[in-house]
Parts: sequence; C-alpha cells; structure tokens
Amino acid sequence: MSYSDLLHWLNGAGNYAAGVALYKKTSNGHPWLSLFESAETSVTHKLLREELQKLYDRAAEKDNSPKIKAPAKAELPKPESFTEVRENKYPKINPSLLPEVLKPTWKKIVALLKEQGTLHSRLPIYQSDEERLTAALRILDIDDEFSPLWKDFMRWHDTGEVPVTAQEKKSDEENPFGLMDDLNRLNVAITRARKEKAAKSHITKLEKERESLKQKIAECRKAYSN
Repeated sequence: MSYSDLLHWLNGAGNYAAGVALYKKTSNGHPWLSLFESAETSVTHKLLREELQKLYDRAAEKDNSPKIKAPAKAELPKPESFTEVRENKYPKINPSLLPEVLKPTWKKIVALLKEQGTLHSRLPIYQSDEERLTAALRILDIDDEFSPLWKDFMRWHDTGEVPVTAQEKKSDEENPFGLMDDLNRLNVAITRARKEKAAKSHITKLEKERESLKQKIAECRKAYSN
C-alpha cells in the first residue's frame, strides 16, 4: 500500500469501511483495529482519520515526499455513542418486565454501558497515545463482559427461558425430579404459544401448570431447608 492510497482516502474518496480496511493492511492485530471494527461513531471515525494521517505521514517521509495535511471531509457520520449503536442493534428491554433473577444482571449491564460510553466520549480528549490505548482496551474488555450477559437476556427475550441461579442449581441437584428444567420448558412453551397466537385456553392451561410447578418447587425447597 502506497501513501497515495492513504491520501486518496483522506481526501474523501472512501467510506469508513474502506478506511478500516486500509488501516488493517498495516496494523493488523493492533487494539485500535478491534475498536474501529466494533462500531462506526463520530469518535471512531475521527480517531481512524488521525491514525491514517499518521500512517500517511510516515509513508511520505519514507519516500522523501513532502507531508501534506489532507483536508477534512465536509460531512462526518451522524454522532453516535456506543450506547446508541447498541440501541439500534439490539431490541429494547423494559427493566420492569424482567424476571427477578435477571434484574441484578441488568444493573451490571447498565453500569458497563455507562462506563463504556464515558470512555468512548473521552477518547479524543486524551493527549497521550498511552491514555488512549488504555481506554480503548477497556472499551474492548467491556464488550467481552457484555456479550455473555446479553445472551441471557436474548434467551429470555426469544424463548422465555431464564438463567438458573446458584440457589436454584443447588435445589435442582437436591431434587431428583429436575423441576427447574420442567419450569424452563414451560416458560419456553408459554412464550412460543403467545408468539404463535395460540388459543387462549391453551395458554391459560400452560400458565396454570407453571403456577402449580412453582408451588411444588417452593414446597421442595421448604422441605430441604428443614
């Protein structure tokens, strides 16, 4: 890749994806690349432009060519935070409708997204490359922490299945009939029936079975605790 390729993009000839592809050719494996690939926002666009400008300057110096400051593009992408990117990508969740077992996880997700959004907005403010890199790495770490938590929500959102708590696992191990598995299967069946607009009598029957099973589980726990 010659510095003319970089100048071509810096002069406004390429989109964000093309810029990331250029950066990847010379910086594959660098943490910045993972950040650029994770989402296009006004911040990542600005940082990508700065990094490509640095690459251009180094390439021009190597070729003994004069450094040229490429003009900024007239229009930048719509400013978006990482939180807004997620809101556009994932279904919205109403916290009040969450099962109790998922509410602590939701609080952790909210805290992670708040931290990630703060770091993301501060990236252009940091003066040193070390500060920027530390913040970028933390943003990527948050992605790794976020993914398994969000899978629990999507499982509940799509099927009605909820993750089993440590206490429930303990109770289930003490209970030879696997009642928690039965409860999850009923949750899935009820969610599917509602989505498929099954007969109300069928849904009511499943809901009664679920309530009866919950009562049975409660009785088992009480018996084990005595």
